[in-house]
Amino acid sequence: MTWWGWLLLWVVLVGGGVAVHFLLGRRLWRQVRVLTREMGAAADRFAAVSDRVAGLEAARLQGGDTRDGVGSPVQDRSSVRVYNT
Repeated sequence: MTWWGWLLLWVVLVGGGVAVHFLLGRRLWRQVRVLTREMGAAADRFAAVSDRVAGLEAARLQGGDTRDGVGSPVQDRSSVRVYNT
């Protein structure tokens, strides 16, 4: 094989390697962006639930209405029986 054949072979191999790394890196970057968006949404949901729990706890301590919004009263944990199965 002549020198230009080897040169062409290495150019193709290196170019292919660069292309594969680019495609893998782009895919990884997109997955990271989706993950950060989902983590932000989960943090927002957690903050909303946390605020709701804090409000219910404050209402319970003040002796106010501690209904959970669905209509069933929130029970004190000490009054709930747990059966081991």
